[in-house]
Amino acid sequence: MKRAVLACMLAWSAACSVHAWNSAADSDKSRAARIRTELAVGYLEQGQLAVAQQELQQALQADPQFAQAHHAMALLQMRLGDVTRARESFDRALSLAPRDPDILHNHGWLLCQQGEHARAVQAFAQSLADPLYTQRARTLLAQGVCQLHAGDAEAAQASLSRALALDPTHPLTRYHLAQALLRRGDLSGARAQTQSLNDSVFANAQTLWLGIRVERRSRNSEAAARLAQRLEREHPQSQEFAAWQRGADDE
Repeated sequence: MKRAVLACMLAWSAACSVHAWNSAADSDKSRAARIRTELAVGYLEQGQLAVAQQELQQALQADPQFAQAHHAMALLQMRLGDVTRARESFDRALSLAPRDPDILHNHGWLLCQQGEHARAVQAFAQSLADPLYTQRARTLLAQGVCQLHAGDAEAAQASLSRALALDPTHPLTRYHLAQALLRRGDLSGARAQTQSLNDSVFANAQTLWLGIRVERRSRNSEAAARLAQRLEREHPQSQEFAAWQRGADDE
């Protein structure tokens, strides 16, 4: 099964994943649960949540001890906004597979969304401790975003810098690193990141607005005005252009 990526966050954020699992030693009941869970993940990717839920229910009927079915159920419940049940499903998945890095990553993101930043960072650290984990850049990105939410720009910068070193082309990492640098007052570093984004195909209203804020803080009114003109031209209906018109700075 290919790695299934579930978009668990809005644009310009981290994402969740479900890993491929080893089926070589499956029993009949675990094989049935695995197949149902794979189907469910596919339906989740397509946004067919009701069908995904039915498949996961059948997977858990086949094998209640299949950790990945509980994991996928937690992600489905996150999509449905049922935080209480998502927590319960994550708890069950982790009781069955306590060191699974993908489960730890996704559980960490749920904790971060609920404002439990310290526990979230701990979950991300446990995920990163697995020497065979292949999605380190994604988890470092999620950890950095969570640290930004917690107001720890220094730790966020460290996490996001590590993520960018592993995946230098990732626009989300660059965007959030620019935010961390701006909060820490490193205007030249923040400018380098926003200029790279705004000169690329990944430029959007958010990157332009961040660039404007960096240039304003740097007292570079000409550069800020050029970015504002581009924001008006390319994204006139955006919240970011409305913020510019209000004279806002930290929105």
